[in-house]
Amino acid sequence: TLPLNTYLDDATLPVLDRGNEYDLIFRVSPNIDQTPTEFLEAMVGARFLCGNGYAEKLYSGKRLVGLQILPPLNTVPVRDRGRLIYRTTSVEGRQRELERDKVFHLKGFSFGDTDFGLSPIAYGANALGSPSAAGAK
Repeated sequence: TLPLNTYLDDATLPVLDRGNEYDLIFRVSPNIDQTPTEFLEAMVGARFLCGNGYAEKLYSGKRLVGLQILPPLNTVPVRDRGRLIYRTTSVEGRQRELERDKVFHLKGFSFGDTDFGLSPIAYGANALGSPSAAGAK
């Protein structure tokens, strides 16, 4: 499995950004339960199956220390008077609202200005199913 590295944006050549707040988390340990590979697989899997992968940012003071996966089917981005928040329900049924800056959101592709992505698997299945449905009598 390839590592997930962060790079400086202003460099002419790729230069690793070891000062980035996500660097240590992506390379060493995103949370107590997952390796970086398991975390990345879960986020990418959620993005492909559900259209979005979500993780709560964990802090110690002002320092980012981890990312905890949020259930993708039970987490929804919502606009409240123009402010983006995430409503999430845990597997135990506990509901919470998280501010935009407390959520790492891996969004799938979308059309227009939306706050959540489309599942490429569901979108592909719909697209392939449409011609047969259109031809059915």
